Amino acid sequence: MLDTLGGVFAGLFMGGIFPFLGVIARKELAASALLISLITAAPFIGSLASPLWAALAEKRRRIPLVVSTVLATRAVLVLIAFTTTSLTFSLVVTVGLIISAFNAPAYTALMKEIYPDEWRGRITSLVRVGVTISSMVAAAIVGILLTRWSFRLVLPAVAFMTMAGPLIFRLIPEPNPSTPLPSAAPLAASLSVLRQDSLFARFSLAFFIFGFGNLMCGPIVPVFQVDELGITPGWVGMLATTTALSAGVSFYFWGRAVDSRGAIFCALGAMLGWGSVSLGYAVVPSLPWLIPIAALTGVSSSATELAVLNAVMQFAGRDKVPRYSGTHYTLLGVRGVCAPFLGASLLEVVSPRAVFAICTLFILIGFLLMLGVSKEMKKRDEVPSHQ
Repeated sequence: MLDTLGGVFAGLFMGGIFPFLGVIARKELAASALLISLITAAPFIGSLASPLWAALAEKRRRIPLVVSTVLATRAVLVLIAFTTTSLTFSLVVTVGLIISAFNAPAYTALMKEIYPDEWRGRITSLVRVGVTISSMVAAAIVGILLTRWSFRLVLPAVAFMTMAGPLIFRLIPEPNPSTPLPSAAPLAASLSVLRQDSLFARFSLAFFIFGFGNLMCGPIVPVFQVDELGITPGWVGMLATTTALSAGVSFYFWGRAVDSRGAIFCALGAMLGWGSVSLGYAVVPSLPWLIPIAALTGVSSSATELAVLNAVMQFAGRDKVPRYSGTHYTLLGVRGVCAPFLGASLLEVVSPRAVFAICTLFILIGFLLMLGVSKEMKKRDEVPSHQ
């Protein structure tokens, strides 16, 4: 219950701020594709510190780690009120989003300890439904508010009000910590995971290539929406609402699929969905066609979220979740730092639609590699954890 309530505030924060950042930077402040790439890459820059935070999550109480980073993120984004240029806006947002990535290993480990394995997919999906419903409401309201008031007022207000969320989350009783793992240098621990678990290494490679193509699209989407389709804040809010609604509905399906078919099945579904999204952007003729693309984005994002959370736990067993999670998010950081800037650089030589087509190719390669991982996982379904 407390996790769900905290998730509602997380949804208000995400829906009320995230969908608007790129469009505001481009439309209101004339930000360059490079600055938008910086915003896109910011959470992944933070993910590069995942081995350190995974090491902390192995040795310390995890709820305080999650709460402190979430509070810090929202406090930094309140400073949007004082930004006056595209550079200052981008820097404030970048710092906030970097901090937001720090809690991932600790949060993943908590989910492993709090929820039973046989029900985790459905339980976490129900929590995510609360997140997406509140995100949908926030996106719709903020989209309207931004047509009347400045983003310097609206976005900081959202960030400030949603600071109640982590204060609620901290009331969750934390389970007794698992037996600490042997100490290791954070980066060395992450690399050892890939050396010792070849199937997880293959999963990580497939996800890396898929994610690289997907993240190349990140800075291109707001540039394309503003420059070629003439999008407005009202449209951004409507599209974000559509995305949240479809995600909320599909979380139920994906949660059951995780429990019955496994996390890799969800990963394959996510890859097909995101490939269709990037291909859709490559051929979309006008603004109204973004509505079905937004719906498919919601379906794909919910599949990705549950696939990553549950695949990491499935590979890791009970005691090594922070370490496996840290490894995954470190690789996420590497591709997230490189891919958006490559996508922005390609705009200098090809059209946005051509970049979307290139992204689709990367996603297809990742999907084909993940098919091989899926076949191997089926052989291990009945085998006890290798940890």
